[in-house]
Amino acid sequence: MSAARKLEQIGPLPKLRAEELEFRVGAAQPNPSEVGPLYKAAYRTSRTQGLRVATALAKTLPDIDHHRQLFQAVALRPAKERRTLIDGYRKAEQDRWVVHAIGELPSAQGRALMKDFVLTETGKKDTKALREVLLYLADLGATIKTRPVEDDPNDSAIVDLVEDIVDAVKQAVDSVVDAIKNALKSIAEAFVAAVNFTVAQMANLAKALLAAGETIFNIVKGALEAAVADTLAFVKKVIKGIVDAGRAMFQVLNDVANLVGAALQTVLRAIDQLGHQLGELLSWMATQVYATVKEFAKALIAIGKTIGNLINQAFQAAASLLENMVRALLELGRAVRELLEEAARFAANVVAGVVRALRAIGKAVAELIDAVKNAAAAVLDAVVKALVEVGNALLEVAEYIANAAAALARKIAQAALRFGAALADLVSKIAAWGFNAIKRIVEAAFDLGRRLLDVIREGLRLAGNLLRDIVKAAVQLGKTIVEFVGSVIAFTYRTAARLIDAMIEAGLSVADLLAQALAKSYFVFRKMVNGVLKALGPVGDILDWVLTQAASAADRLYREAVLAIRYVKKSVDEVLEWAAAKTAAVFEGIVKAIEAAGIALTEVFRWAAAAGDAALELLGEVTQRLKNSISYVLTWIATDAIDGLRAVVKGLLKAGAAIADLIGWAVTRTFQIVKEVTAELLAAGTTIAQLVSDTIRHPQHALDNLTKALRELGKTVGDIVQSAFIQPTRDLQKKVIQSLKDIGEGLLDVLKGVIEAGVGALDVAIAVVLEVFGVFRKLRAEEKTDAKIVYKNTVPLDDVQIFEGSFVSGMSDWFRDEAVPVTTMRIIHLPENFDTTTKGNRHTLIHELGHVWQGENTGPYYMGHSLFSQGTQGQAAYDYGGTSALTANTTAGGKLDHFNPEQQAQIMADYFQAKKDATSTTPYDPYIAEVQAA
Repeated sequence: MSAARKLEQIGPLPKLRAEELEFRVGAAQPNPSEVGPLYKAAYRTSRTQGLRVATALAKTLPDIDHHRQLFQAVALRPAKERRTLIDGYRKAEQDRWVVHAIGELPSAQGRALMKDFVLTETGKKDTKALREVLLYLADLGATIKTRPVEDDPNDSAIVDLVEDIVDAVKQAVDSVVDAIKNALKSIAEAFVAAVNFTVAQMANLAKALLAAGETIFNIVKGALEAAVADTLAFVKKVIKGIVDAGRAMFQVLNDVANLVGAALQTVLRAIDQLGHQLGELLSWMATQVYATVKEFAKALIAIGKTIGNLINQAFQAAASLLENMVRALLELGRAVRELLEEAARFAANVVAGVVRALRAIGKAVAELIDAVKNAAAAVLDAVVKALVEVGNALLEVAEYIANAAAALARKIAQAALRFGAALADLVSKIAAWGFNAIKRIVEAAFDLGRRLLDVIREGLRLAGNLLRDIVKAAVQLGKTIVEFVGSVIAFTYRTAARLIDAMIEAGLSVADLLAQALAKSYFVFRKMVNGVLKALGPVGDILDWVLTQAASAADRLYREAVLAIRYVKKSVDEVLEWAAAKTAAVFEGIVKAIEAAGIALTEVFRWAAAAGDAALELLGEVTQRLKNSISYVLTWIATDAIDGLRAVVKGLLKAGAAIADLIGWAVTRTFQIVKEVTAELLAAGTTIAQLVSDTIRHPQHALDNLTKALRELGKTVGDIVQSAFIQPTRDLQKKVIQSLKDIGEGLLDVLKGVIEAGVGALDVAIAVVLEVFGVFRKLRAEEKTDAKIVYKNTVPLDDVQIFEGSFVSGMSDWFRDEAVPVTTMRIIHLPENFDTTTKGNRHTLIHELGHVWQGENTGPYYMGHSLFSQGTQGQAAYDYGGTSALTANTTAGGKLDHFNPEQQAQIMADYFQAKKDATSTTPYDPYIAEVQAA
């Protein structure tokens, strides 16, 4: 049906009362597509009739689809026509359908209608219309569901995500917000209409606005700019709504961060009154740049937050925020003292945080201390404690102490030490300002009750000159040498040495230190000696002091001093040099101390050997006096420093060593040693006879060495022979002559020596000489074995003497071409170097034993007969005619006596050889049987 006909069906509009018109419009039941044309037709009749039809339609249309199509039909009509429709809805108190319809329309249509709805024809805002718009949005907001974002479990902020929004609702919200912003330039201008909203309505409104993409900043700004009686209450309600809409306070703060001045103060006051803690706000501020922190700090102070709370909460939030907060407060005109005093109301670590912040922004230590030097003592202490804990401020603290007035410097030094600054660190930092500055630190330590030992322990961490100054300061502050020496006990030798060095450099007397150490104990004394040596080097100061002590204590003192000196010097050389320059008694005391200390005497020997003959002589003298082993010292010297042997012997003799002991030691050593000792003994006046007498009781080689030494030292054979025949027995005399023979003196030289010496019993002396030079010996075992093959037991083989190199044999060359063996009874005289082990010479030995057999059976008669045969027959005297002659003689009944003595002996020797060669002995057997039967 056309609009005109529909309008005719309703009836003549001017004649119908409002109620009847409303009834007839409702009864007409225009469909959605008819409502727009119906209104237009009515409006064409007149604006008044258009208004009346609009009012009736507003009251009777059944649903949003009818309302939407109505407004869509007129959205692009002239403004007056649009306004007439809107006025009809208002008159019918159906404003909500206007807003609802705008939400359903395309944006261009909605914008035109919204402007007509919320603005009067003169352009003023219609608060009632605005309120309707905002209420509509709040209602839509109530239908929007949210859930926490779960995509990032590490995100601590609560961020909401719009979810499950029905497309129609979302479109409606967007359209309405877009339309209102187009009409008013910003949503903020509409906020005045929400002044009486409940908290729930405000939350739903915020939800809708946020869903439409509106920023928190614009929403809050709108609340701030709304012309309401109580801006704070309204802002508080808006912020509460935003939070209830699911936005975290961090998001709110991020969006309002650009607010300044009164606006920011209002927002912060609103947040504060909503019950949000200052710490929550400052935690957010920790993430912001300095400019934001400063602006917020200014605002927080303006709303009544205290400096102390700001500092404390900033400290709890983050170090970076505290630094920015401190900088901001200073730039806002707050004094350093105020900041530190406020911080001191909280925990000590808050003060430390503020101090760090002040240091980080360039505040010097002096400025910080000056700021609180007249404040309460607790504040000053807290600041100094913080400076100590900061660490990099200690140098400036030390500088302040060095240059401040004495009383203030003492307070600061005490506080620094009390709160953990190491004395050593303070001293090292303050050292640049000289000794008096160091003394302030030491004095503060003592004021705090620190023991001298504690102060020294700290000082030992420092270089030597600083330790010295600490000791010097302690002395000037009244610490006694007794206390210093007592402290030595607590340290190792090496550490104590450093302390003692510092004591001496600080002016304490070495003598006083030693005396006090001795008064403590020998253990302390030894440590003191060790330290003095390391400090001064030479040992004289210590040992000279020992000389001044009581004799009863000298031995023990020397021992302790020697131990300490050797520990430091690694030898006792300097001690020995010092002692050698004193007296023999002092040297003796030192050697005795060295021995008592368990130090090997070889260290003394080495020193003496290096020092020269005077030291070696002194060593010998002291060795004898101390009854030490002569053999020990002489053996070492002989092994490692033989050139000094005479000097040691000289010292030993000087101290009364027995010649017998010296000879007894020397003669068992090498010839060179014997010679050196003998030379010194002779130089000391010892006679050859005495030397021989003391040597002769030792093995023969000892006497040989003495004899050789005497000869090389210029003594004649006669001198030595003379000493031989002073000996009481023939055996001893023979030993001396034997030694001459052993060293190579010939028989004639010895016989000449006998004549030279003028020995009394000349015949006896010559006999001894001849006997010695013959070198008698017994038959050897193998020689006896061979002899028994021929002689069995008919010759006393054990009594037979072999005279090797016998002069008797030697004289045989007067009538023979060469010296040959000669036998006189039981003595067989052999030439020099006659080797009886060769085949031929063994044959000769058996021959000579035949003469012994003859002597045993016929007596010395055989010697004359033998000499006669050799003299008359020569070599033929030995030829018995061979085995044929033996057989012939046996056949004729002849015996052994058929042959001369030389032939008999030759038969016995040839029998022996046949036995050895395993050839026939038959021709010899009768004769050998006669020999063996004798």
